[in-house]
Amino acid sequence: MTNSRILNWKELSFPTEWSEVFGRSCPLDVEIGFGDGRFLFQIALAYPDRNFLGIELAWQFVRKADRKLQEAAIENVRLLQLDAFIALACLFPDDSIDRIYSNFPDPWPKSRHEKRRLFNREFVEILCSKLKIGGKVYIATDNADFRNFVIENFSQFDEFVSAFENGFREGLPQSYPLTKYAEKWLKLNRKLYFLEFELKRKPSKRFVCPIERSKTMPHVFLKGEVDLLKAFSDFQTIEQKADGIVVKLGPIFVRPDGREALVEAHTVDWRLTQRIFIRIKRKSEDTWLVKLDHIGHPVVTKSVKTAVKLIAQAIASKADIEITSDRTGLE
Repeated sequence: MTNSRILNWKELSFPTEWSEVFGRSCPLDVEIGFGDGRFLFQIALAYPDRNFLGIELAWQFVRKADRKLQEAAIENVRLLQLDAFIALACLFPDDSIDRIYSNFPDPWPKSRHEKRRLFNREFVEILCSKLKIGGKVYIATDNADFRNFVIENFSQFDEFVSAFENGFREGLPQSYPLTKYAEKWLKLNRKLYFLEFELKRKPSKRFVCPIERSKTMPHVFLKGEVDLLKAFSDFQTIEQKADGIVVKLGPIFVRPDGREALVEAHTVDWRLTQRIFIRIKRKSEDTWLVKLDHIGHPVVTKSVKTAVKLIAQAIASKADIEITSDRTGLE
């Protein structure tokens, strides 16, 4: 089996033209947190005239679902391993999604974890932009507190209307495919709650993806003499927080001859966290190159470009050396 349904999100555009990914123009439905893929499998078979995209964080679930889809020769499904906030906000054009399904998402019951919960206020704001008019959101949960949390957040947006007077119904619709958790809770006679919201009008303000992405690998050229072993002998971790990004540089690994070094860095742009490496390399007797390394296939963002620039500036501040060409795209 080589026809994998798994997409490498780093190779997709911000936003993505999904009709090109699927090779056809059809209504697009999304399941967030598909787990073992049971629900996605059933609903894709039931609606062969629709395209389905499954979003999941756990790699073992992504691989398992992919094997099932290939074995069954189901062609109208694609899979993403990615945080749902990033996926919805950055990969989908406005007015592009017809239906969104979320079955038994983690309720994150502690108040300090509210930012992690699906369907918090920010997430509902994203949905306002990405759903088509008439698009629907279906949510199944066994947690009453999470149910109330979701209802409260949707109620803050006039764009959405609930299908139920009190915001939910007990039990799942008869035709609704069952997940592993739904089957488990039903056997235990546990209460299940079903929520359905429809987007009735476009929002007055669109949600813009907070991640600035670039296709150009950032690099900086420097000219002068520097011994990297001496320059970074007393190096202290550099951390910078500004404009919605976080950059943390260090440790630094210097080659024994001092002609090359590798800097480990951690960057954050909104909800996207990356571990990257920046390479410092001598190109000639008095020319140095500081560049983003390909290790880990990093996504070039504002924080990543900032990390490259900070390292170049750190070198320039420690030796008789100057920046001659800055190709980070930053001022």
